[in-house]
Amino acid sequence: MGRCLSPCLGDLDPNLYRRRLDEALSVFTGDGDGGATLLAHVARQMRAAAAEERFERAAWLRRRHARLRVLLERLGPFLRAAHTNPRLVRVDGPEGCDLFWLVGGRVVDWGPAGDGDDVVARTGAALRTR
Repeated sequence: MGRCLSPCLGDLDPNLYRRRLDEALSVFTGDGDGGATLLAHVARQMRAAAAEERFERAAWLRRRHARLRVLLERLGPFLRAAHTNPRLVRVDGPEGCDLFWLVGGRVVDWGPAGDGDDVVARTGAALRTR
């Protein structure tokens, strides 16, 4: 409550919105492991809440920390924001495999996985969209 900048209403300060977005993504844009940084951030919030004797909030943060740890373990050892590095994502489905090329946080190409030469050519084209 009281945190939404109301972007859907179109009445927000774009500079404030950008600052808040950059702040939220900063956990995942550094050189290190974004997952570990996120867990450390939540742990600091938990300790601060306990020091302020806000025990219900501290308990809530402890549960969130535990859930995030499980989720991050499932996602893999290194988590970064999608816009920081280009990615090629493979998704296996019932009809075969699809590939998604993400550059600058946007899907620039997607479709069924072709042969190796096709994937190399499409990857090169996707990287040129930077």
